[in-house]
Parts: sequence; structure tokens; C-alpha cells
Amino acid sequence: MILTATVLRGAGALTWLAYTWLLAQVLPPDQLGSMLTILALAGLLSGLLTSGWAQLILRDGARLWATAQPGAMTTLLAHAFTGLALRGFALALLLGALLGTTQIATLPRAPVTLCLAVATPLLMALLGLLASARRAQGALVPALFSQTVLRAMLPLAACALYTQFAQLTLSTSLWIYTTGVLLCLPLAWPQSAPPEAYKLDRASLNALTTAQAGWMLLSHLDVIILTLVASPSQAALYLVARRLAGLLALLFDALRSALAPTLSVAYYRRDGFGGLAARTNLGFFLIGGGAATGLAVLGPLALPLFGDTFQAATSLLIWLTLGQAAPALFGATGMLMSMTDMERPRAILIWCALPLSAAALLYGATHSLHMLAVATALTQLIFAAACAIALAQRHGILPGLTALLHPKLRFKV
Repeated sequence: MILTATVLRGAGALTWLAYTWLLAQVLPPDQLGSMLTILALAGLLSGLLTSGWAQLILRDGARLWATAQPGAMTTLLAHAFTGLALRGFALALLLGALLGTTQIATLPRAPVTLCLAVATPLLMALLGLLASARRAQGALVPALFSQTVLRAMLPLAACALYTQFAQLTLSTSLWIYTTGVLLCLPLAWPQSAPPEAYKLDRASLNALTTAQAGWMLLSHLDVIILTLVASPSQAALYLVARRLAGLLALLFDALRSALAPTLSVAYYRRDGFGGLAARTNLGFFLIGGGAATGLAVLGPLALPLFGDTFQAATSLLIWLTLGQAAPALFGATGMLMSMTDMERPRAILIWCALPLSAAALLYGATHSLHMLAVATALTQLIFAAACAIALAQRHGILPGLTALLHPKLRFKV
């Protein structure tokens, strides 16, 4: 299962890089910067739209499916779709007002392009909820294939075909990408059963939402600040380096996709959870550490493929890769806290870190892109260390690096 998830995430990452490379070849630098900014912000907004619901579906949905309660899972999904619709309506109004009244260099001004920029995160959010449900049901392949490989493969193929007949523009690129996400939805659709009683734990949902929304903001602070202070060409330079460094994040996502439902059920049943958590963190360290080293060595060699100017992003790539390596050093903290009902402590840590991180990143961005990357990496590492300490205190779970330093590991379930 872990190998399958890794292969699918890896294929998705390579497809995304090919898609980014194609955009870099056919779009002018300013439009490339705008397109990459829109995609990065769409990832943030879709995460905010699904925050809480995606984690609840993955955690409680796995438990309901494992205990033969498919009807209750159907009810849970209905609640999630209603919540997404309400959030989506509010977000559409907010973004429409914001993008229509502000002047941000990296964002488009054309009305059609603005509408597409609003629709993209809504469709991505719906795909995210469906994929979470499929993962909770154990259908890992269709969930990950639709959310990673197919979501990049369709716009890649369509853009490559379109460029044979006409010049690709920002608006056309967004049209193609949005349509591609829409076509991914049927594959991600989960199995369903007639609705049954399910008591929604609003307190847990609110805590998960608060934690995940804060995490999405924290992990995308550099993109938000970049959007406000950088030119489109500078944004393209940083975001290509960020996309390459994100290969490491996709590897960790593959491990999370394979292990999160199993961890949730093991913790719920109190059945070997401690040992599974230990192996999870050790796997994150061994696999993630090796991948981070390889990316730091080979990544700079890939930058010139996007254009001669992207060689200047080498230092950005190295620091962003170091930040993305935080789960290798400190363990799968976010997933373990979410799957072990520690959403409230995680939310507190996140929202305490947000203003401090925002100040550090804004300070770095006012100096240079390099300083922004340094500040981003350091905030990611410090936050992961704080979460690892919280997990060790609550459940006795030690991060992978620490596990290698101790011949005997003791874990409390």
C-alpha cells in the first residue's frame, strides 16, 4: 500500500513538473508568474474550504467503514458537502470583491480570468473531499490517481495539444485546468449506501477546522506574502523552486495517504498503535531523509530546464527543500495529531505560530527572495519540532531521528 501510494504520488509529481515546464515554455514570464500564483493560491483556498471536513472524513470515515457502517459514512459525506457549499458561496463573494477592487501585480484583471480563478479552488475542494472518502474506504488507487496524476495529466495533454494550433494564454490555461479538475470528479466518487444515523461531533469538527485552516495559512504564508510584494517574474522564479521542493512534500503525502486510515483505526481500537506510530516516524525519517538529500543534489540540475533565468533559484530550492524535510526530522506530526484526537493542541500551536511566522516571512521578503526562502524553512522546522514535543508528551511518540539514537523505544498507547 505504501509502495502504491508512493508510485502514484511520484507519478503525479512528475506530471506536475512536466505541466509546469510546458507552461514555462509557452507563456510569457509575467503570465507564467500569474498562472503559478493562481494555482498556488487555489491550493491554499481549496485546503481552507475542506479544512476540518477532509480530516473528519478520513478519520471517522475510516472507522465507520471498518465497523460496517457505510450508511453513517454517507450521512457524514452529506454534512461535508453542505458545509463545502456554504463555505464556497462565502468564499466566492469574498474573492469576487477582493479581486475586483484591489490591484495586485501577480493576479489577473480580466473578468473571465477572475471567475476561473474563483472556480478553480471550489472544484479542487470538491475533489479533495471525494478523494478523502475514497481513501477512508480503502480505495487508495482511484483516490490518489484522480487527485494527483489525472489532475495534472489532463491539463498537460490539453495544453500541449492546444499549443499546436494557437498561442496559449493565461485565460486559456485556466479554462483547461478547471475543466481538467472537473473531469477528475467521477473517478474520485466514493461508494455510497442509504443514509443512516450519524452524530456529528461539532466540537471535534471545529477543532479540526481551526487546526487545518491555520495549517493551510501557515504552510502558504510565503505564497501570500510573495503575491503581495513580488513582481510576476519574481513570483515565477520562487514558485518553480517551490514546486520542485514540493516533490518532497508529495512523497510524505503518499506515506500519509497510505497510513492515516490504519493509524486512525489502530488508535480507536487501541490495537498496536504505539508500534505503528513508531514505524511511521522511522519510515518518514529514512525515506524522507534520502529523498531530501537526492532532491538537494539533483534539483539544481533541473532548474535550467525551465529557462536560463531559473538557475538563479538554486539557493531558494535548497532552503525550501530543507523546510519540506521537517517531517523527516520530526515525524509525521500533523497526521499523528489529527488521527489521535489532538486537533485542539495542534490548533493552538498553529495559531500561536501564525503571527510570528508572518512577521518573519514578511521581514525576509522585504530583503530578497533568498531571505524569504530561509525564513520559510526555519519556521517550518521550528513548528515541526514544537509538534513533536507535544506528541512525545501526550502519547510517548518519538520522532524518527530520535528513534535512531535510542536502542530501546518505549511507546505509550
